[in-house]
Amino acid sequence: MAPTRSSAPAARGIVEPPAAGTDEEEIRRQFSEFRESAVRLAERVRDLSVAEPDPLTAARADLHLVRSIFGKWSSDVLVALHALPSAGFEELRRSLHGISPRVLSLKLKELEQNGMVRREILDSRPPRVRYSLTERGWTVAWLSQPVLLYLRFTDETRTARSSAAARSESTALGAAEARGAVRLRDPGGSDGERLEASVPLRSTTRRGGDSIGRSRVETVAL
Repeated sequence: MAPTRSSAPAARGIVEPPAAGTDEEEIRRQFSEFRESAVRLAERVRDLSVAEPDPLTAARADLHLVRSIFGKWSSDVLVALHALPSAGFEELRRSLHGISPRVLSLKLKELEQNGMVRREILDSRPPRVRYSLTERGWTVAWLSQPVLLYLRFTDETRTARSSAAARSESTALGAAEARGAVRLRDPGGSDGERLEASVPLRSTTRRGGDSIGRSRVETVAL
């Protein structure tokens, strides 16, 4: 028996990303187990189906569903109704910045035809219309939560690692500059030998003369 509608709003909060200090490997293990269970569920459902379309037809059907349900503004409407279990037209429009009344009306009709949104006319004066998610809409919203949570988790992990790598590289470069490492050719060695100086190179200009009285300027490393 399908679950009752009254139980849906009680679980409409957005799952927050993992808190700082959470064991990353354990979170990854949980997502891996969920993925495997989702694969087994899909296989069982396909086995129980009376007639399964060929892969190309199934892919086209999936693409049509994604475009119609999760296309531009459709997903925005679903997210808004996930946060506002029952909302009027103007309330929805105000919560969706940038949408026009015409587009909102069109998207609500499409989602109603797809069985995702319920339109209810209240017996009031004047009559009012309220929109809410259907059982199908609530199920899709909650089935998509692990996907969104996984995307947020991996995005935060990738960003954190990139920032740590950038800080490490910056620290290494700063340390090298502080040491003032300068490579000099060794006058007493071969062309391929070099010396590592531990202090910055300094030089001075010295004037002198040769045996026949000509002046000479030379730069000497200190």
